Amino acid sequence: MVYGWVVNELPRWIVFEALMFARGSAMIINFNIILILLPVCRNLISLVRGTGRCVPRTMKRILDKNLTFHKAVAWMIITASAMHIMGHYYNYERIASVIRP
Repeated sequence: MVYGWVVNELPRWIVFEALMFARGSAMIINFNIILILLPVCRNLISLVRGTGRCVPRTMKRILDKNLTFHKAVAWMIITASAMHIMGHYYNYERIASVIRP
């Protein structure tokens, strides 16, 4: 019952900052989820490396560091998840301060 009131009756300015923070970090998580699969697709990397004349040597060296990129993206997902959780906690705090006078 209280949840329905909160969703329907709260002005947007009360939760705007927390909502913006939570949605922004959620977009970062979604983008990184897409990126985390690319460096471990061995068939794709083998295909790109196999085209010798089209791919310069520097690009081949970058393709060899695919696991480093995979780990970096994983750390970004963890960081963005923590930011997302903090945004929701801040949102709950603001809603609780409005509900309890």
